[in-house]
Amino acid sequence: MKTLREKMAKMREEMVPLADLPALKQQNDEKTNRLSVERVDCQNRQAATRTQLKESEIEYNAVKGELESMDPYIQLTILERRLASIEQNNYSLLEFVASKRAEVDYGTVKGQVMHTIYEYNKRLMELSLAGRATL
Repeated sequence: MKTLREKMAKMREEMVPLADLPALKQQNDEKTNRLSVERVDCQNRQAATRTQLKESEIEYNAVKGELESMDPYIQLTILERRLASIEQNNYSLLEFVASKRAEVDYGTVKGQVMHTIYEYNKRLMELSLAGRATL
């Protein structure tokens, strides 16, 4: 019951601004007029912006056509393609060299061979000392 009374009181408070219907209509009319003026302004700006965009596109295409017909631009384009090709070849060669280095990694084999040579030399020295001792 208490919550019902609170709800009714709240509704009455909310109805106070709605009771002044002429003021609400006036506010609505003012807002409608303001939004209409803003819409017209936006439409005018949109038309002006579209015109500027078309002019800019025409100017851009003219400059682009002029640039593409220039000899240095053509040479630069050819050189850029050659550079891209050379970079790709360089990358391929670097990968090839890296793979071959991985295949020919003789570090472990070198260590084993050096150890075996050391053992042979040690054994030869022992045999040579033993041979001298028997003489």
